[in-house]
Amino acid sequence: MTRFFEFLKRQPMMTAVLALMIAMAGVGLPQESYLTRAVLRVLLTGTMLFLLSLISGEKTLSQGDNQTGYVIRQLMGFLILAAIAGVLTAVGTVVQGQVRPGILLRLVTLLLLFLFVGLFEELCFRAVLNDAMICQFRSSRAVFVWSAVFSSLIFGAVHVIGSPLTGAVEVLEAVLKTLSTAIVGFAFLILYWKTRNIWALALVHGAYDFLASFPLVLGSSEAIGAGSYVREGTEGKIVAVVYMIQIVIVGLITLRVWKKVGKTIDFDNLRESW
Repeated sequence: MTRFFEFLKRQPMMTAVLALMIAMAGVGLPQESYLTRAVLRVLLTGTMLFLLSLISGEKTLSQGDNQTGYVIRQLMGFLILAAIAGVLTAVGTVVQGQVRPGILLRLVTLLLLFLFVGLFEELCFRAVLNDAMICQFRSSRAVFVWSAVFSSLIFGAVHVIGSPLTGAVEVLEAVLKTLSTAIVGFAFLILYWKTRNIWALALVHGAYDFLASFPLVLGSSEAIGAGSYVREGTEGKIVAVVYMIQIVIVGLITLRVWKKVGKTIDFDNLRESW
């Protein structure tokens, strides 16, 4: 086992592939409730922490107090967008009379779930993938371009893996959801390059997911996953339009993050010192 870990240290991209395989296998397991999802994310988080330590040692894991407020401020636009979407969905659920009892316990469990979802996904799709690419291809000046494309698109695609792609509308929804999520992921990656504070990014990520999804505790569904991102029929067409609007909005927010943060990064120095 020691030799295997030493091999992973020498081959960071193999470590990243292993992380993706574990992530895909983990999220594909049966998850009947918010609590079981939360427990699974805790286990996946621990695994990603270990694999990240093999790639870049303690460099990333020691940045917990590095510009946390700065990260939150730069990504505040996403939190506002998520809050608006969540409130609108909650109002619709209440108006339709679909509220069920026991909200408080589900709300706390959902918050716990998304805190670990944020940490797990940031560790896997931001830190592990990015660090592996930089460590493996440090000599390439284009390594940050490839990291942005590769990690962001994978992050977007995992949200629709397993979706019911039975027609053109469903395929369009999947593509648009992938692009929308990838754009958000790129904004987070910019802040990761700037601060290397994966903990602050995980906090914002968890808050973003929670604010957008808290209306789930009001209704009868606990569906979180590909099936909740791709819909069929007329509803699917509405969802596709919503994703188009999202792409425009998150694109503008990400452009702002690039102008205020990305343009201040010395990538040559970062590539050598990462």
